[in-house]
Amino acid sequence: MPWMGGERWDMDGVVEPLYLYDSYLRECEAEVQSVEDGRYVVLDRTIFHPEGGGQPWDTGEIIRGGEEFKVLYVGIFSGRISHEVDRGGLEVGDSIRCHLDWDRRYKLMRMHTALHILWAALVKSIERLKILSSQIALEHGRLDVRADRAELIGKLSEIEEAANRIVREDRRVIARILEREEAERLLLSYGENPSQLPSGERVRMVEVVDWDVAACLGTHVRRTGEVGRIKILKRASKGRNIDRIYFTTLDNYT
Repeated sequence: MPWMGGERWDMDGVVEPLYLYDSYLRECEAEVQSVEDGRYVVLDRTIFHPEGGGQPWDTGEIIRGGEEFKVLYVGIFSGRISHEVDRGGLEVGDSIRCHLDWDRRYKLMRMHTALHILWAALVKSIERLKILSSQIALEHGRLDVRADRAELIGKLSEIEEAANRIVREDRRVIARILEREEAERLLLSYGENPSQLPSGERVRMVEVVDWDVAACLGTHVRRTGEVGRIKILKRASKGRNIDRIYFTTLDNYT
């Protein structure tokens, strides 16, 4: 989402994570802050989402003048976002431009928002259901849940339809960083327990308007209509009353 007000947020005073303010940024200028082993680069600001929170890392290029360094992996190490590039040559103080692999990023944005929508549909449909874990990838996502298996199987079609109703209604998706007290009030307005919030004075919240809200550092689309149709692919048993639900997003409703 475009930045919606309040103080800008960095991770440790070294790296400014621009993707937290605007998931649609495709390029930015930055300066190299450190280089380790020639290929692990920390910048003063970045549009590349690191691996974490169930979302894969972004890829793309770091460009210095006419030279291109492919970004192979992005992760957080010792609190800093590090970019692994395909070759050495970058040096501290270099002025560079980041260029995102937008097709990859946008697929992940759609998938991540779909996960939030489907998560809420599951929780609203089955009273004693508990989400254990989640993960997204380019082609599909998955949710591990604990619930009564017979009830879950019987309601999967209903859950899928509820999720797609939210997509068809093209609701706003609002990502913003809030002071903790404001984040707690937002959770309470959705009937959620504020104790689930991560620690910290400020929390990034992602809200699917009038449907779901959660603390999240991932990238998301601006409106649910961008997701496309959500399709539950299959359910698999992962143990006693633990099921894995695989889903994907399609470009249209047919």
